[in-house]
Amino acid sequence: MAEQNHIRGFVPPVFDMLTNDSFFLSEQRVINNLSNKIEKLESTSEYTHLKQQLLLVEQQSQADIAQLRSELVRNRQQRKRQRRESEKQLTEASTSSHQALMQTLSANSVYDKWRLKKLTEHWQNNSHTLLTKIDGFQQQISALKSNESTYLPSCKDVFLVTIVF
Repeated sequence: MAEQNHIRGFVPPVFDMLTNDSFFLSEQRVINNLSNKIEKLESTSEYTHLKQQLLLVEQQSQADIAQLRSELVRNRQQRKRQRRESEKQLTEASTSSHQALMQTLSANSVYDKWRLKKLTEHWQNNSHTLLTKIDGFQQQISALKSNESTYLPSCKDVFLVTIVF
């Protein structure tokens, strides 16, 4: 009420949290200062830019990997079809060409799996780089929040003591 606890006609408080030199106000200033630092860190352009980049990288990686997987499925179906056709046309004279085709199809399958692995690693490395940078910000924010939380119980205790009396 009007930034004061001494109201005419009422019993004065046992502990006035609003006096200039009170423990409550000084601790509240410290907490507010920590909160402001946290807000500044969370709203820095670099931090928000990194988070947006990470989101874009994750979306792009999912799209690229999904596209490659659908290509690999088509390739697998085509190899399967080629194997069946080759087996239908298999004669004693064409055994060596059939074996060569089977080896080529097998090598193509291995190559497709390798491509998927390399693409996945590429996107994981990009994500990891961004996550490392973001983690630096989050560690600073967590440290400030833990400092802030150490002040909160002491203020709460003082407030509860005033209520008990």
